[in-house]
Amino acid sequence: MSARLLALLLATAQITLTACDNRTDISAPADTSLALERLPGIPEGWSGGIGSPPSFVVGTDASNTHGGAAAAYLASARDSVNTFATITQSVRADGYRGHRVRWSGWVHPTSVGGVGAGLWMRVDGPGVMQAFDNMQDRPILGTGDWSEASVVLDVPSDAIGIAFGALLAGPGDVVVDDFRFEVVSPDVPSTNRLAEPISLGMDSAAVAATYQRTPGSPANLDFEGVPGPAAATVAWLTHHAVPFTTVQPGTDLSDLAPLKEMVGSARVVALGEGTHGTREFFQMKHRVFQYLVRELGFTAFAIEASSPEADEINTYVLGGQGPYRTAEQLVVTMHFWTWDTQQVVDLVQWMREWNATASPERQVQFRGFDMQYVGGAIEAVEAYGGADPTNLPFVYQRYQCLDPYRNYGLTQIGRMGRYTALPDSARSACRTGLQAVFDLLKAHHAEYQATAGTGYASALHSARLVLQWEAYAASAGSPPDLRDRFMAENVEWLLNQAGPGARMMLWAHNSHVSRLAGSMGALLDSTLGSDYRNLGFLFGTGVFNAVGDQGFTKYETALVLNNSLEAAFMETGQQRLLFDARRIPQGGDSAAPLRGPIPMRSIGALFLSDQESHYFIPALLPNDFDLLIFLASTTASTILPSIITKGYVP
Repeated sequence: MSARLLALLLATAQITLTACDNRTDISAPADTSLALERLPGIPEGWSGGIGSPPSFVVGTDASNTHGGAAAAYLASARDSVNTFATITQSVRADGYRGHRVRWSGWVHPTSVGGVGAGLWMRVDGPGVMQAFDNMQDRPILGTGDWSEASVVLDVPSDAIGIAFGALLAGPGDVVVDDFRFEVVSPDVPSTNRLAEPISLGMDSAAVAATYQRTPGSPANLDFEGVPGPAAATVAWLTHHAVPFTTVQPGTDLSDLAPLKEMVGSARVVALGEGTHGTREFFQMKHRVFQYLVRELGFTAFAIEASSPEADEINTYVLGGQGPYRTAEQLVVTMHFWTWDTQQVVDLVQWMREWNATASPERQVQFRGFDMQYVGGAIEAVEAYGGADPTNLPFVYQRYQCLDPYRNYGLTQIGRMGRYTALPDSARSACRTGLQAVFDLLKAHHAEYQATAGTGYASALHSARLVLQWEAYAASAGSPPDLRDRFMAENVEWLLNQAGPGARMMLWAHNSHVSRLAGSMGALLDSTLGSDYRNLGFLFGTGVFNAVGDQGFTKYETALVLNNSLEAAFMETGQQRLLFDARRIPQGGDSAAPLRGPIPMRSIGALFLSDQESHYFIPALLPNDFDLLIFLASTTASTILPSIITKGYVP
């Protein structure tokens, strides 16, 4: 096998297997119903890549088709390219095992050079690529009329998934249309180019987890678009979802009464959000927390923010003052622009007002479970060290290596990356010292616990947060679930501190509270079981705050993919719905499409306005979320004036 073939083979594997991860998939499906002449964006139902740096454009073509109203195209963006573009689909192998499969379609090339264009298909098994062909031995080159191309592979009995698509590896322009994916007779010759299986660089469990979120059959092979939700599916959803009156906190809560049965006896209820900058999401979280406190006796709240800084807010909501006088000043000290909003301030102020009249056992606390800022944790350990002054020189000396990376106000941005860039030896020496501080505190557990009680527990936890920060910074975010592992650990610590009968609401992004493999929610679910309940938030169209190609500002999205979960909710005609996804039956009926995999929008703090459809990722229900809250239209969160006047750009 040539080096060029192997490079293309493994690169194509990586593109396909990361298509569900919105951190790495650089291209996006687009709604082909909007196609006029050529429209950039990978067609709905497809994923793929355009090279790094981007060297190609991909989209739909309404002016040059083999049949129907649209085709797809891949075209080089410059005369000389040394990478490739692809459009990709993947399906589970369940219905194809033990069969020979043909992937075919019509191709129209123009001035194709380099390695050429072609179709490709790959069969993936337990940790290995079992079969592959990308037509490298018969590439499509030059300029020509429409012609049919095909790839034929066998699907072994232990195959997990099949990936397929079209590629362009070189300059030129290729239009593809009217694909077919079908089982064929064993008499049709195989085109497999693998002499033996090749490792995918992941174990069988990881491969299975990836293909779990792919459909059982391909879609939109003629590029005419993906149909919207079936009328029967919309009717089922309309019947089973519960409308509610408002998102406004402080209003009558009787419309949220269904939450009592939905939450049940769960100790932890985790509320997500489809963006980090949506006003109505924040208001509704506030309102749900009011319900959980008033009606179900919840007494703890924890947010995706730094733990020691959140403790300052906790002092405030419990009636104290501290160095800051207002809720707004305290919220800003958490260092997360996403929470620097009037909506979060309103929540903090309500908690303080509630505690002013609540009995001691009904008072609520405000905590944080993130570890992305290290300064507050260091200061907490150093302050506790004053309880035993003989420890202070030891602590100061070993924490000195992190002095350049402490967060003072809002100046932390970028400091984690500078720590990552240090030589391995420097980071290793620093890590050893940080561990020594933690070990020192832990070695005196009995003595310090007896004299300082919860103060000692908090100090030891802060020392652990310092270690978490160092590990996360040193790893440069790899593995990607490291932060979620630490957040899950911190939530469990907070729950233990709250006591055996305490019930807690969590506030984070959908991706963190979901049960997606490696997420905080999945980890909490594995330890808490039925004591963990999660609730995802989704919306139809709206405006939100984010950092993106236009800077730190408001962005708007009106794109709702036809086959998405949002489309089904929009078709109900309701403005606000609460839905228990656990009610989706397992049998094959009108509700089956809601089980997924079904695209669901996921926007965090970052957004690229020219890649809207990139932010839809496959969801499985009720695996990912027990409950959902849908809002048809939304607006941007209200950024605090103090942040705006400081000219703060994340």
